[in-house]
Amino acid sequence: MKKRIWLAAAAVCLCMAGCSSQAADQATEQVQTEAKTTEQGEVVVQDSASDNKLGISWWGTQVVHEFTLEVCDKYTEETGVELEPVYASWGDYWQKMNTLSAAGDLPDIMRQDYSVIMQYASKGLLEPLDGYIESGKLDMTNVDPIKLEGGRIDGKLYGINVGSNALCLVYDEEMIREAGMEVPGPDMSWNDFEQFCIEFHDKTGKYGSTISDIVDNINLFEIIARSQGGTLFGNDSNLGYEDAVLTEFYSSVQRMHDAGALPSIDTKVQQTSVEDSPFSKGEAATEIVWTDMYETLVTVKGKELGLTIIPGSGASKGMYVKPSQFLSVTATSDKKDEAVAFIDAWVNNKEINNIIAGRRGVPISSVMAEEVAGKLEDPGKRVFEYMDLVSEYASPIDPPNPPGTSEVNAEYTKQFEMVLFGESTPKKAAETFRANAEEALKAANK
Repeated sequence: MKKRIWLAAAAVCLCMAGCSSQAADQATEQVQTEAKTTEQGEVVVQDSASDNKLGISWWGTQVVHEFTLEVCDKYTEETGVELEPVYASWGDYWQKMNTLSAAGDLPDIMRQDYSVIMQYASKGLLEPLDGYIESGKLDMTNVDPIKLEGGRIDGKLYGINVGSNALCLVYDEEMIREAGMEVPGPDMSWNDFEQFCIEFHDKTGKYGSTISDIVDNINLFEIIARSQGGTLFGNDSNLGYEDAVLTEFYSSVQRMHDAGALPSIDTKVQQTSVEDSPFSKGEAATEIVWTDMYETLVTVKGKELGLTIIPGSGASKGMYVKPSQFLSVTATSDKKDEAVAFIDAWVNNKEINNIIAGRRGVPISSVMAEEVAGKLEDPGKRVFEYMDLVSEYASPIDPPNPPGTSEVNAEYTKQFEMVLFGESTPKKAAETFRANAEEALKAANK
């Protein structure tokens, strides 16, 4: 394969999954400048796919690039169809895609994320895929329809889920047992988790959990809100939960923080990679991450780790299974049937799924999930087992995020930090967040 793009950026390991980062959301809401040389490494810009090649794009780390390129090579070997890839780190990927979309030159197959797919679909940049399923060109025979709902917007399917993941609480069982405590489980409430963290700190002098993965992760609060009968986003540019829910969540984290059970908020900027995490360094008992990060944490820690659902989410089924990413066909493609055939192979081809090995989430085809699971060893096998656990405690995912989400995410973290720095109260922060978030949503949806 020619003209491959390599972006060496160590910081992207925190965005291997279908993460919904503030920076990436901002990148999708306006066309930015062409990718260029950065401090993180040389960005080689590639033109759109040649007429006789099928263009495909994705983001990720070098490991992701390597196995996805292997998938492309296998597909070419089996079909004779050559692919021309465009790939980059998380943030640079969205810059490049916005540049190409402004030029009407998107690749035939575009990797999409749950946080931004609505924006691309609403601009008419993605091809509806329902007709291809009805015709059999996209074979979803072994796929539970609920696993496709994440890519459906206003009744039309714009993206095929490449694999399912979920938030999880990862824990170091050895550290917890040495403290004479029981490990977290599905029945743990959020109040129980707060007490667990404080007790662990009191007994060991170490942290119960990390700070960045709580303060910067609005998806965590989304699960808290769902667990109490609400949603993060409501209808008509409104938020979908009661202020008291966010007030109490801010208060709970403030109590843990002030008790020393979480790292100080002023240390948050120091965590720029997986290796920087207090959990990775053996300084914290737990960490909240997407399942895609579990294997990385096991590798960094060099030991087996436990994982369970988010505390407080079990009884009311606040958890949800999230599409890790989507494969979409772009509306401007003149090779739509060929693009659909590649997506079908990603879902249903045994050799290709054995290359992917669940590293983009659990395969949505039940047949492929069984095929891959049977060949996995720990830690990959444990992720598959965890996703089975999540399915017992999950309810359907909410619709994709609306335009303005990046501003909402930024405001959420800003108010959280103000509480922990002592510059605001939980109640005032919750009220201010609602006012500013709903204003941002209204402005973005005019």
